Amino acid sequence: MRVVLRGDDHTPGNGRIEFSEPEWTWYSDGGGFLACTVTVAVGEEERSLGIEQIPVYVTNMVGFFEDMARHASGWSGVMTWESEYHEVEVGVRNPDGSEVVVDFRLRWPPEHEEEWASSVVIRADGLARAAEAMRKFTGEESGRRFITPNRPRTWDPL
Repeated sequence: MRVVLRGDDHTPGNGRIEFSEPEWTWYSDGGGFLACTVTVAVGEEERSLGIEQIPVYVTNMVGFFEDMARHASGWSGVMTWESEYHEVEVGVRNPDGSEVVVDFRLRWPPEHEEEWASSVVIRADGLARAAEAMRKFTGEESGRRFITPNRPRTWDPL
């Protein structure tokens, strides 16, 4: 199973961001985590890394995809998401409801000293499919974004 945000061949910043190989691990105490691989390709360059997230972070990730889909007609500012241990950081801009700029930074554990950042341009009309694919990928019925008291939201729906 995979979730892919992909640019088309005619867009500057053509590339893809892909989540693949989901595997849940559950413990007898009810805790657990989802492990998966995140791959980003821009032009001829491609990088991958594995991430692990406990359920509340998975729910936040699904909520991020749902927010992008819900507001596919555009938003002002930058919608952000990061993995539990900050290996993947994503900032998404969609000012006009057509082309969505996805800025990302990948950092390799354990010290996060090696990092790679770039941008991919995708079409807004694929966001609803991506949100549905992420729900299936994680097994979550719906998502919910974190509410951080001292960190205001950096985007607003148009």
